[in-house]
Amino acid sequence: ESEAVIRAACKGKNAPLTVTDPVQLVPQFDSVDGQSFTYSGEEYALPLLGRNQLQNAAVVIETAEVLRGLGWRINEHALEAGLYSVSWPARFEVVSDDPYFVVDGGHNPQCMESVASNLLEYFPDKRRILLLGVMADKDWKRMADTLIPVANEFVVTQPANPRALPWKELSEYLEGLGKPVTGCNSVEDAVRLAMSLTDENTVVCAAGSIYMAGVIRACFGLGGKNL
Repeated sequence: ESEAVIRAACKGKNAPLTVTDPVQLVPQFDSVDGQSFTYSGEEYALPLLGRNQLQNAAVVIETAEVLRGLGWRINEHALEAGLYSVSWPARFEVVSDDPYFVVDGGHNPQCMESVASNLLEYFPDKRRILLLGVMADKDWKRMADTLIPVANEFVVTQPANPRALPWKELSEYLEGLGKPVTGCNSVEDAVRLAMSLTDENTVVCAAGSIYMAGVIRACFGLGGKNL
């Protein structure tokens, strides 16, 4: 449905439209350290995790090709180097590997689908603790429902934002779905609690709101509280 709207808008403005070709996107290697792939037969490496990031990379490659056609001088080495060195904080970002702690700023059901898929892809055999905090005006019940199948346990909190859903309300909903839940008043306390619940076979994944991401990254010495 979205593509039809985009095509119509481009046609109305006489603007050429380039669409990536999923057939040309072939994953080669994938681990928590990054992934490699080919697109149109060319090899690339990407430090970002998740199949969705390969699709984003394909858009970058096609964009570079369009710009070349307009006279921009973008050589293949520059394109490869750009993809290899890209950084995207709080997009399924591994901020600790002892124990594993992942931060994802996703805040809608579609993002939670990616989080759930990535947890199964990268940590299939680990116990998974979800640190969750959400905004009350988001579709938070669907977000929680999406995470339920991949979560062994929840630690819930509320971001320091007036729009935040009170953690007790989130906790009651998750408990009603049959999952163990512990609540914390602050994001920092939630990080400490989640870490205390880990062992060598555990991964913690914080998700639900970009407003938590900067605070959590700061707990691991990564940047300030304002992401």
